[in-house]
Amino acid sequence: MGINLADIIKGCRKFWSEVTAQNGLVKNTDGTISVYISNSNGISSPAQVSKQCCDVLAEMTTEPYYYDLDAQKCRWSDKSSIDCADNQPFKIVLNPKGNDGTIFYFQDNEKCSLLVDFDYLFKFDCDTLGDMISTAAKPIDPSIAKNITSLQNQIADQQVICEEINSQLIYLLKEYTNLSYSITCDSFPIPSTDPRVIETPLPTKPIRTTPTQELPFKNTGFGGGLAPFSYPADTVSLSSPTKTTSVTFCLTEPNGLMEWENILGTNRYQQFIEGDPKSYTCDDVLQLSDLNNSLLLTSNTRLFIECTTPFGTKTNVKKQIDAVLILQTECNTKLTDLQTQLTNAQAAKGDIVGLCDSPIGILETLDVSMTIDVVEPNGDLTTAYEYHLFPAIGAGNLYNYLLSHGDNSGFFVCGEPNSSETWATGCTALYYEELLNEVQAESYHNPENNVSECGKIKDYFLTSLFNESGLASTQDFNNSLSTNI
Repeated sequence: MGINLADIIKGCRKFWSEVTAQNGLVKNTDGTISVYISNSNGISSPAQVSKQCCDVLAEMTTEPYYYDLDAQKCRWSDKSSIDCADNQPFKIVLNPKGNDGTIFYFQDNEKCSLLVDFDYLFKFDCDTLGDMISTAAKPIDPSIAKNITSLQNQIADQQVICEEINSQLIYLLKEYTNLSYSITCDSFPIPSTDPRVIETPLPTKPIRTTPTQELPFKNTGFGGGLAPFSYPADTVSLSSPTKTTSVTFCLTEPNGLMEWENILGTNRYQQFIEGDPKSYTCDDVLQLSDLNNSLLLTSNTRLFIECTTPFGTKTNVKKQIDAVLILQTECNTKLTDLQTQLTNAQAAKGDIVGLCDSPIGILETLDVSMTIDVVEPNGDLTTAYEYHLFPAIGAGNLYNYLLSHGDNSGFFVCGEPNSSETWATGCTALYYEELLNEVQAESYHNPENNVSECGKIKDYFLTSLFNESGLASTQDFNNSLSTNI
C-alpha cells in the first residue's frame, strides 16, 4: 500500500496545532526540540517528531526548524549553548589504498571483514590560532570553566535519566491503552428463553446478599451442593446446576465503561476506577448483564467480554503512570535548573565567544569520530559503524589533559617562518623555553625559539594553562608539565 504524503502533512498540521494549544513544544539548549502532548486522560507523554512533521513545523511557524539527518532529531538551531560544537559534521573520506580512490566491493554471497587502525595527530597552525586572539578572547577563569564543564556533564547524565523515564512512560502508556477495566462476581444468571442470546457466565466476586439478589443466588451453594462463590461455565438450569468455574469479564470501551458508570453513579464509579473492590455489588453486575443481553438483540453491542485481566490491573498501571509522571516532572525540573545554572555560569564568564572561538577553546572543544559507510545503489551513504576517536576535552580541561598525557598529548601546534626567519624551516613547533629549565644555545636567532606567528599565541596559551592549573606559582606550574608537550 502506497504512502499518501498529503495525508501525512495534514496529520502533522493537526499534531502541531494540538501541541501549540497545549504549549508542549520545548526548545532545548543543545539546539534540538522536545515535544510533549496530553491524551484524553490528561496524561502527558513525549512525542517523536518525524522529518515530514519537522518540515511542516518550519512552514507553519516560518522559523528555521530543520531535521538533523545525522542525529535523527528536529532542531530549532544548529548552535548549542551548552558547548561550542558545530553540530554539522565535517566528513573526510579515507580511502583503503593510499589515496587512489579505491572502495571495497563485495557480492551478496561473500563474507568480508575490515580492520581499521588509526594513528592520528591533530595539527594546528599558529597563524590561524593567532587570528582568534582579541581583547574579547581572554583566558577563562579556571573555576568558572571547570564549573561549566561539570554542569555540562551533569546535564548529559540528567538527559540520559530523563530519556529512560520517558521510555518507561511510553511503555506504560501503551500498556494502559491495551488494557481494559475488569469486573468479577459469583452468580447464576437467569437463562434467557430467546435462542439468539448466548448466555455468558458472570465473573466471580464475593456475594453481597440483598433482597433483590435472592433469586439469582438461590442455588449457589448456600443451601445446595455447589461450593460458595462459584457459578456455571455454561448456561444451565437454576434448579440443577452441574458445572462451576471462575471467569473474569472486561468492560468494553467506551460503551461498557459508560454504561457501568451510569449504573454505579459518579461516586462509586470513581471508587471503581481507583481500584476499590467494594465499589460495586453483584446486583450491579447482573444489571449490566441484562443490559448487555438487550443490546446484543438490538444492536449486536457488547458491554463486556470474557478476559483474564485481574480486577484492578488497569488501575495499577494508571497509578504507575502517575508515579512516572511525577518522576518525569522532577527530572525535567532538575534538567532545566542545571541548564539555567549553565547559562548563568557562561554569562558570569562573560566570554562565551572567547571560549568557542579562542585558541584554547578550539583545542578543548575538538570532537572527532569515524564512521564506516555503505554506498547504496543510488549513491547515498548508510552508516554501518561509528566510533569516537577523540571526544571533546571540555572547557577548562586542557591543562589536566596535558598532565595526564604528558608524552603523548596528541596536539601539534606550529607556524611557518617568515622570510627573515631563516633559522627555521617548515612548520616549526610551538616552543616553551620556560618548561625546559635550560638556557638556549646562542645559535638560535629567536630567543624563545618560536617563529613570529607562534609567538603571538605563546603567552596566551601559557597564561590560560596556568589559570586552569590553579597552582600558586609559575615555578610549580612549569615543573608540573612534561617538557615534551
